[in-house]
Amino acid sequence: MKKILIIISSVIVIFISILFLMISKNKDIEIEKNQNLELEVGKTAYISDFIIDDRITIVDNYKIKFNDIGLKTVKYKYKYKNKEKEDSFELNIVDSTAPVIMLNNSYTITKGSDVVLTDSILCADNYDRNITCIIEGVYDKDKVGTYDLTYKATDSSGNETKIPFTLNVKEKSINYNTSYTYFEDILKEYKTDNTSIGIDVSKWQGNIDFKKVKESGAEFVYIRIGVQNGFDGELILDPYFKNNLKNAKENNLKVGVYFFSYAKSKEDIEKQTKWIIEVLNNEKLDLEVVFDWENWSYFNLLDLSFIDLNEMNTLFSEKMNEAGYKTMLYGSKNYLEKVWDTIDKEVWLAHYTSKTNYNGKYKLWQICDNGKINGINGYVDINIMYNN
Repeated sequence: MKKILIIISSVIVIFISILFLMISKNKDIEIEKNQNLELEVGKTAYISDFIIDDRITIVDNYKIKFNDIGLKTVKYKYKYKNKEKEDSFELNIVDSTAPVIMLNNSYTITKGSDVVLTDSILCADNYDRNITCIIEGVYDKDKVGTYDLTYKATDSSGNETKIPFTLNVKEKSINYNTSYTYFEDILKEYKTDNTSIGIDVSKWQGNIDFKKVKESGAEFVYIRIGVQNGFDGELILDPYFKNNLKNAKENNLKVGVYFFSYAKSKEDIEKQTKWIIEVLNNEKLDLEVVFDWENWSYFNLLDLSFIDLNEMNTLFSEKMNEAGYKTMLYGSKNYLEKVWDTIDKEVWLAHYTSKTNYNGKYKLWQICDNGKINGINGYVDINIMYNN
């Protein structure tokens, strides 16, 4: 009997040991995560930015992006000891980005101007559609002089931007710009094995002799396909578009198009891309369809955030890509740096200088708007394309 009890006891111990090993083997591990489980609203990260455990392999290291603040549950799959499992973590989406005031150290207006400074000077936010924008100090738009002021912007998360500036109130003056930047000079200075030099045109260039443009050394042209007639306005075909497209192609210039947009919603973008696709009617383009949005003097009145604006650009690209067209974003240096999300985007940089200090990536550089080339009367924009 004693031997039987010993045997039973031994079996129980062995059974419990085996069971413990089985449970331990199948038990989920505590996955090591980044101590900072925060992400800026509207910004992109990956699962691997938050999971730092070398014992596991993330199955789908997908992009994470949220356009509203607060706690978000992020689910993901991982492999541990050749078994695929699921896990999740709480990610705090925050707004720690200060508002943008697009202002240098001085701002000039004409005496008696009816301009509202807090409307005309861009004061906006990455997340909030409406922020508090005020000008501290005393000034008189009806009296010539200089006024030392401060522009202050505060968003709902308490982020603040303050910019001291001088307001110059001057008598009305007329400036005539008669200088040109000659295409042949840009060609000599910037043409290499890795660059192409070209122009962009619209109805403002009138009738163009593309044979002379080509003979002058231009290799490409971006043509305005149309424009929206202000916010909520109709979509208007550029009256020179069809002739420009036909004649540019006949003279072996590479061709892209751009659309000047007044979109203030995704619904506007849906209408505009549909219109562009219908106008193009499967026309083959060598270059991109460009989203051109430049209505900054009205932005404060539109109830838009920069996230809203970037979502419109993303939707524009998606719709044009679905129709088989490549896309590009047009913007000047300051707005590309402070407003636009340029990650994974082709960029057309506008910066009128002989050497740009823009640090982002760009395919196209609009170097001037006072260009002169044979075949066009008056000014034209000159562009440098980087082929690599």
